Amino acid sequence: MTLEEQAMILGHIRQSMYLCKSKYVGFFYYQKTGGFRIMRSDLSIFEQMGGTYTEKDGLYYPNLSVGQMQEQIKVGKYGLLWISYMKENHPDRYRHHIRMGQLQSKAAEVNEEAYQMLDTITNQYLMKHKLVNRASTMEMWKLREQAKQTAEEEVYETVIYRFY
Repeated sequence: MTLEEQAMILGHIRQSMYLCKSKYVGFFYYQKTGGFRIMRSDLSIFEQMGGTYTEKDGLYYPNLSVGQMQEQIKVGKYGLLWISYMKENHPDRYRHHIRMGQLQSKAAEVNEEAYQMLDTITNQYLMKHKLVNRASTMEMWKLREQAKQTAEEEVYETVIYRFY
């Protein structure tokens, strides 16, 4: 009895995938007319995504690994803030970035953008607000701290707390 005849006998099967000894072969689609059509594909989805197989005892098993080592990307202060914001406020998007392996690279991009914006805003603030007494170290420190706080508030609003 052929595979198609067996599937016809089991009429309740609408769609099933079958494996042969070598690799994934195709799909069965049950048609209301009672016939079956076999669709073949050269590569399985697993193979299209770069997966490979290992042969053991005449059967092919997919080579799967848990937690492949990626190079560590330094995400920095603002990247870590963005990660914690995404984890708390947008968990679905956070999980998506993890699944796609993009979380570290996105956090590094956010960190870079935040530092560039921080430098720009700080310099603009210092150009706008001049020192009254150039000899006063305390006044210079106070002005720089105000510039830094103002810039960080802007960075938090426009870069960190932005939905990616």
